[in-house]
Amino acid sequence: MKQSDIFAHRAAIGALLDTREGASLLERDLAHVASLQRLTVDWVPMWVDRDHAVRSDKLSATAYRAITDDGVLLWYVCRDEKRVGYHSIAPTAVAAFADAAEKWARRREIKRNWDRLKRLRTDLILGRTSLTVTLDDAHASGLCVLGIKGFMRRVGIAGRTQISGRLAAMLMFVEPQVGFAIHEAAVARGVFVRAAAGAGTRAASASV
Repeated sequence: MKQSDIFAHRAAIGALLDTREGASLLERDLAHVASLQRLTVDWVPMWVDRDHAVRSDKLSATAYRAITDDGVLLWYVCRDEKRVGYHSIAPTAVAAFADAAEKWARRREIKRNWDRLKRLRTDLILGRTSLTVTLDDAHASGLCVLGIKGFMRRVGIAGRTQISGRLAAMLMFVEPQVGFAIHEAAVARGVFVRAAAGAGTRAASASV
């Protein structure tokens, strides 16, 4: 870990370490070197405290306390078999596990329709179909709030509440997860018919 990184983000790091209950000043100082990890995952630059973690055997996942560069505290929920975790802004680890499980189930449901989604992407780019994709669609699609915000900022559409389906389809080549938002928009506007949500969600939840 670069000392310059620590200095540049000392306020965020201090706020992160403050979430450790009962930690001494010495433990806080040692944490700078021993347990803090600098990561950027799904467009979210953050500091992760590897020694502040909660385990869920039910989900085979661990929630690590983390903080973004602009001071947003979160739980970074990582499944054992996956390389990338989920950023939850839920206030507790228990709530973060529930949040992550719900979002993972929704994404699995959408992935079952991915081939059809890729055909829709082609139709949108070629102008054969029109669609509006909103920020609400992105939030409903199983994507994390912080990841949506970080991606929009990076591609220059921060502050927008909606974009055209054609732009969204092109952005999907930059970030495939934009497809989740396109799918939700297609369902909301009648381009797709939602799969049997009850059965699909129950089946997905059972496999989390």
